[in-house]
Amino acid sequence: MPTTIAHRLTATALIACGIAATACACSSSHPTPTPAASTTARTAAASTTRSTTASTASAQALTAYQAMWKDVAEASNTSDYQAAYLNDHLSGKALLTITNNLAAEKKQGIVAHGAPVLHPVIASTTATNVAISDCLDDRTWLQVYASTGKPVDDIPGGFRSTISTVADIGGTWKVTQLDTGAEGTCKLGQ
Repeated sequence: MPTTIAHRLTATALIACGIAATACACSSSHPTPTPAASTTARTAAASTTRSTTASTASAQALTAYQAMWKDVAEASNTSDYQAAYLNDHLSGKALLTITNNLAAEKKQGIVAHGAPVLHPVIASTTATNVAISDCLDDRTWLQVYASTGKPVDDIPGGFRSTISTVADIGGTWKVTQLDTGAEGTCKLGQ
């Protein structure tokens, strides 16, 4: 995914350079551009800026989303619901949900080993909010009782549909909404 975003950013930069070069070529041939040409150039430049902003927002939100799951997996190793680093990539309802779940697991003596495997896709993007859809694979992230190491249940994990909102909060991208479905609510490739 990061490679695709890098290609989009490069393509956007090339388009912007092409527009700028065209504008310079036009202005040297025609010292006074016509109003229609100026409007077209401004519209194209504004569109390029919006595209770059959306690409940048998507890349930053995706990075925050992935880092959030890494943090959650680390905290779940000991069910540390008070881990300060959870605030790095979580905020609002998502932070509350994660810390409440970890606190409940801590109380029950449950920890998790491993980490989820992510398959995030950008669903929509604005300059300050990005919606991410995922088919989270938790087959390698299983809950066990801390005292015995025995599995909590005999369910081997599976695929969960996950919808997240990642927001720019004061210049830092954080997951603010996190809705995770039950096992089997998605399949890869859908």
